[in-house]
Amino acid sequence: MKPASLRTLLLPFFSSLKKNGIRFCVLRDYENLPDSCNNDVDILVARVAVQKTEQLLLSIAEENGYALHMRAEHSCLMLVFHDRGNPNCKVHIDLHTQIMWRGFQLIKTQKILDTTIPYNSFFTPSPPIEHSINLLMRLLYHGKIRQNNFDIIVQAAISETCKDHFFEELQTILGRFQATIIFKHLVKNDINALEKRRNQLRIAVILKNITHT
Repeated sequence: MKPASLRTLLLPFFSSLKKNGIRFCVLRDYENLPDSCNNDVDILVARVAVQKTEQLLLSIAEENGYALHMRAEHSCLMLVFHDRGNPNCKVHIDLHTQIMWRGFQLIKTQKILDTTIPYNSFFTPSPPIEHSINLLMRLLYHGKIRQNNFDIIVQAAISETCKDHFFEELQTILGRFQATIIFKHLVKNDINALEKRRNQLRIAVILKNITHT
């Protein structure tokens, strides 16, 4: 169960990050923030800032009536809080320092943080980077992409204001050959053909990382 609003926790947290000079962005599912979020709140910060970010979050949570319920470190730092007045109300925040698949980097954290755009009281990735992340993370990990996400990504691929930068981002991650094929499937609105290329995309990410190390 989620609290009625995340505003009392997230607004002072975002404000504190800004005051402390910590660059950050909310990676996804941010449209209704800081009030509500359908899933976890996924936040990207630089690796050197993650310890300070956690300290700030713990302090602000304590000040605003939230207690730490769970802490775990995996591919990200997971922090789950519960409302002291209603322990069944939980807030799940993930602090990421990298965008990776199976240990292979997709997009440099510095690049993402350098190109964020303001949204409400926080920052989000630039549209080309956001669409690249949403497209590739689902395909690489699961071999599938949700239809609603696919529809949004298709619109980006045909948008005059976004398509060139979107293609450049995919090309940086996958190489020109794979990016060209992916874009062709997006423009044709062919989700099945796109999903069938999941293994080729995985190979492309691995090769791109190997040749750039």
